[in-house]
Amino acid sequence: EGHFWTDPRTGEIRGATMVLHQHVAAKINRWRFVQTAQIDPRVRNVVMPREVMDESLAYVAAHEMGHCLGLAHNMAGSSAIPVDSLRSATFTQKYGTTASIMDYARFNYVAQPGDFERGVRMMPPRFGVYDRFLVKWNYTPLFAGSPEAEYAITSQWLREASADPALRYGKQQFSEPLDPRSLSEDLGDDHVKASEYGISNLKYVLSHLNAWTESDDRDYSYRKTIYNGIVNQYFTYLNHVYADVGGVYLYEKHVGDSVEHYRSVPRERQVRALEFLLGQLDDMEWLDDRSVTGNLGLVASAADAVCEAVMKAVVASPSKV
Repeated sequence: EGHFWTDPRTGEIRGATMVLHQHVAAKINRWRFVQTAQIDPRVRNVVMPREVMDESLAYVAAHEMGHCLGLAHNMAGSSAIPVDSLRSATFTQKYGTTASIMDYARFNYVAQPGDFERGVRMMPPRFGVYDRFLVKWNYTPLFAGSPEAEYAITSQWLREASADPALRYGKQQFSEPLDPRSLSEDLGDDHVKASEYGISNLKYVLSHLNAWTESDDRDYSYRKTIYNGIVNQYFTYLNHVYADVGGVYLYEKHVGDSVEHYRSVPRERQVRALEFLLGQLDDMEWLDDRSVTGNLGLVASAADAVCEAVMKAVVASPSKV
């Protein structure tokens, strides 16, 4: 966690603190296994190698340092990236998985088996193109003669940036999301396509879970943690797609900006999202893989629970708008 304290008269940051809580290593372990084990053989272990843990902790620390510098979460950071670019070695090596380290982009769940060997990057950037612009806007010394004159200069920077999707800011949405481009934990500009990749990977990870972990997981506790993570990740992918149904694109707008305040998600995109969700109702049996769940104690059917939640959400979707 990153916190800062400001002078209420000027907005100047007077102090900041970064705290990495005691559960962060376990959380990174779960994220990396569930989201990237299909592609990265290094993470197919109960205990992550030091190399993987160090690069993941560096990402967490960079995000929290952003907060210490006054940067807010930008949940739109990944929404301008074409999904297939996340499978490109040249693109991901340069840009990572998102335009902003302040996004909740996590790790590259779009990448497919074989992509890692081609050089596809699993990580967000240490410092994205949005972050560079924001640091410029916040910290460039201006000697314009008055606060009003400085404001005119920085406002012009914003107007020029408003047409670039990579520089768009998306507020964190804590209740049911309205803007599907400002979601937590998502990747890319196409939720259906990204989720198809992600679900394919979850099936691969689940089918190999016993083989990868049984020698170091004698009591099945780690497999239970990862299984729960797989189910939650699957539900997260479905929620990403569901956000397109009845969704509204929201824009920050100032006088002179070349954007609208809001517009509905295109009809064809909403229909495609709905058809995807309905199609998933017929393909959830893989969640109840008895070769895994049969050794985890008393476990209810995850497929039934997710299916019920999806049906309720689809029926209730008209109330979103």
